[in-house]
Amino acid sequence: GRGNLRGALGDVWDPLESIREKCEQTEHCVHARQRLEACEARVGSRSETTEDCTEELFDFLHARDHCVRTHTHSHTQTHPHTHTHTQRV
Repeated sequence: GRGNLRGALGDVWDPLESIREKCEQTEHCVHARQRLEACEARVGSRSETTEDCTEELFDFLHARDHCVRTHTHSHTQTHPHTHTHTQRV
């Protein structure tokens, strides 16, 4: 019976998810993602290759996480109680 709270909160809008989505649209993340996708296409088109896309993946995740951290930090510091849910589509 420990899952009740998670179940109750599970449907609630997750600010982190929203921030991640916004962060993935920033210029830095878009560039990193394009490089990652180009790499995956290259690797996928060859039957034998030693190349993998770890570096590109890390670049993308790093860019996104950095953006998320910046947003969550300022979010929690300045507006602890005001959540705007107007962006839900």
